[in-house]
Amino acid sequence: MTITPADLAWKDADTPFNTRFQDIYFSTDAQAEVHRVFLEPASLPTRVNREPRLTVAEFGFGSGLNFIVLATLARQAGCRLHFLSAELNPFRRTDLARTRGRYTDSAQRAMFDELVTNYPPLLPGWHRRSLGNGAITVSLFFGDVRDFVTELAARHAYGVDAWLLDGFAPDRNPRMWEDDLFPTMAATSRNAATVTTFTSAGRVRRGLEQAGFAMRRVDQRPIKRESLAGVCENQSPRPVPPSCVQVLGGGIAGCSVAAHLALQGIAVRLVEPMGQLATHASSMRAAQHARLLADGSVQAGWRAASHLYSLAFTRGRQGLRSGGAVQLPGPNATVDKLERIARTYADSGDWLAWADARTIGGLTGWPTRHSQPGLYFPDAPAVDLKLLSCDLASTPGITIEYGAGADPALPTVYAFAHGAIRHPQFGHYRLHALWGQLETVTMSTPPALPVLGDGYLLPWDDCVMVGSTYEYTPWRPEAATTHNLAKLAGLDFTWRGRQRAARLTTPDRMPLVGSLGEQWVSLAHGSMGATSAHLAGALVQSSIMGWIAPVSVDVAGSVDPARFGRRQQHRQHSR
Repeated sequence: MTITPADLAWKDADTPFNTRFQDIYFSTDAQAEVHRVFLEPASLPTRVNREPRLTVAEFGFGSGLNFIVLATLARQAGCRLHFLSAELNPFRRTDLARTRGRYTDSAQRAMFDELVTNYPPLLPGWHRRSLGNGAITVSLFFGDVRDFVTELAARHAYGVDAWLLDGFAPDRNPRMWEDDLFPTMAATSRNAATVTTFTSAGRVRRGLEQAGFAMRRVDQRPIKRESLAGVCENQSPRPVPPSCVQVLGGGIAGCSVAAHLALQGIAVRLVEPMGQLATHASSMRAAQHARLLADGSVQAGWRAASHLYSLAFTRGRQGLRSGGAVQLPGPNATVDKLERIARTYADSGDWLAWADARTIGGLTGWPTRHSQPGLYFPDAPAVDLKLLSCDLASTPGITIEYGAGADPALPTVYAFAHGAIRHPQFGHYRLHALWGQLETVTMSTPPALPVLGDGYLLPWDDCVMVGSTYEYTPWRPEAATTHNLAKLAGLDFTWRGRQRAARLTTPDRMPLVGSLGEQWVSLAHGSMGATSAHLAGALVQSSIMGWIAPVSVDVAGSVDPARFGRRQQHRQHSR
């Protein structure tokens, strides 16, 4: 499940050396070299001041040096940058943090610190992060560069404005420089896309020329003799993102989609039929945490990606309480199952840990009540969905309209859960309203952080939220209260009230996220909307703009609204 990290030695306090490829990641004049080899020959310092957005693809993310230098320039120039990069053996977060001393410029150091804070765990595949108040998007692909280029060609219709080929030298890492990569690069390029690379190997130059890049040698004396730069002309037109999109529904799903679009400079008309944002299930408080799986399924991939993306995307926003969460054994998660989850992700990073009963007791403050081992999620926050939804909807570029109708002239995203269940367009999806109830109590000894297992206990100010029920058909509110309060047997508490809402679900309990032809949808997140709504927002925004999705083909397919039709066709063909 995890990916092999870079095998590093350190030449001094902050200069990493790759022991596998027997080469350094950067020289003593590292930033000057970035400008001299990669940026200036491609006119990127000029282009970030001239263009409203740029898409750059890189072979070899390494320490992130090229990204930090270019992202800082783009941020200062007001250019929206989408930086896509492949890395087969990524740095561990602790190793990446060790290179901080290379950045003396305060703006670069701020960008670096933000990257380290949001750096993804060592899991294979795509990881997207939004930095610089949303102006900088970095999409990291942890895996083979051949898969990276192939996926860009197949799934990134927007195209690439500039290529940075920064792998280890062809004689040390030949797989990154094979000739059949170059035509795929050209096919993925926007018109006048540039390519720059440190190497001056003749076979690399000839391969790029044969693929359609007009190459030239760049004098690099006295540091080295020369590097290469080129331009790919006369490419087919690429999609142009719409200037305005309307989002129907002002709950957590709709507000997250709207924020993702607005951060990319797209005007958003956010339409909410009620007189306020975040009603129904989006008015509740929850733990921003996905119940992980260890079976290698696409559902497992969706849950892990949703959890990790939501942590990064919502960090620092209103309505979140940091401090972590613990998951204990419950009806759907035995101790053995939780242990398998811990083993599955054990080497990927510090975002999850197995904790023994004593540690759990120390974390919750309940050593006698919860004498069980479980999972500890140190970054998982508690979230007030209403506050978070309003914060997302306040993103510049979003106009909120209450009680208005849809504008048929605008591209539309459907994110209105309660409207969808009655909407004729969604009747064939067999959407179902699954009711849930929370209780509010005060406790003499509340837990110190959210406790998940058989439902959840969520401390918030001087109260604790207890729930939530999972009602296939609606229960009587009093029966739901009895069910929820049974979790507090033996504890001193006072009941204060209840809150009920319905959550929209599909037959396979996976949300509907993606394209419906000329329309898009983010619906039916069920009981995991606090977490999955944000990755769904990124998928919808990517589809609208022609970007590659920030998850694998299989994971994206697991939430694609067309999946039910495909399954029906498969059943018919298999008869």
